Amino acid sequence: MVKNEIPEGINKNDIFNLLNFGCILSSIERVADNATNIAEASIYYQQGIDLRHKDISEEE
Repeated sequence: MVKNEIPEGINKNDIFNLLNFGCILSSIERVADNATNIAEASIYYQQGIDLRHKDISEEE
């Protein structure tokens, strides 16, 4: 349900800031995922070890 009015006691700038914060967090997560992929590709290229999708039982 979408409301056309902002309830009393809630600042419009606060809502805008929270939405921006969510977008920033999403972007940071994407950067971290890409860094992980680069690190895994680098290890595979140098050592020939595939670290992706490994089960816990295989690590031991």
